[in-house]
Amino acid sequence: MEIPTPRMGSRRLWLAGVYHVTALRQSPDLAPMADAIEPLMVELKTDAKAREDAEDALVPVRVRLVFLERDAERALRVVATNASSLDGKRSGPTHSALFPDGVNAETRPKGPRQVEGVDRVINRLANSTVAEPLRAEHLPRLQAVKAALEAGLHARKVATDAWAAAYAAEFSTREDFVRAYDGNAGAIRQHFPKDRDTQDLYFDTFSSTRTAGQDEDEQA
Repeated sequence: MEIPTPRMGSRRLWLAGVYHVTALRQSPDLAPMADAIEPLMVELKTDAKAREDAEDALVPVRVRLVFLERDAERALRVVATNASSLDGKRSGPTHSALFPDGVNAETRPKGPRQVEGVDRVINRLANSTVAEPLRAEHLPRLQAVKAALEAGLHARKVATDAWAAAYAAEFSTREDFVRAYDGNAGAIRQHFPKDRDTQDLYFDTFSSTRTAGQDEDEQA
């Protein structure tokens, strides 16, 4: 008989459990073992669905953040372009005041570092005398971009934390299921001592080679 591990995908563990429970019910005297492990199978399926739902919920949050990052970059580049227009040339005093390390230094970072970049330009725009002509038009826009980006990052953290909690719960249930499955294997060995063929009837076989979908830890 083969004993699964918690690192196997929940779907594979569920199928091993279905086989095992169905086999146990072929022998009335072994049915209590099926009754004992079935609640864990239900919990496993429930937890796996919760983790899948959390994964699904994370995708649109990630997409939204990608577009918010693009919006922030575009807003900064518009400021840079208008600063150059005000100066009448590239790298003039206004442009240098707002982007002393160049535009890419503020537009290339992503995530929290991009918020920091937007914030730096906001502070320079708010306090630079030479940039005052750009202030009324661009300062509110940059502040809105920063707020939206911060909200997007917060949403991603919330969604990621929810996924992590769901996965942790699922993995814990996998461990509980495997312990119960292993315990049943020991009981079956005692019930049919020295009869390996009969023992094996109660347990499915599965490849030890992982395939796509068998081990969600790889994705985690």
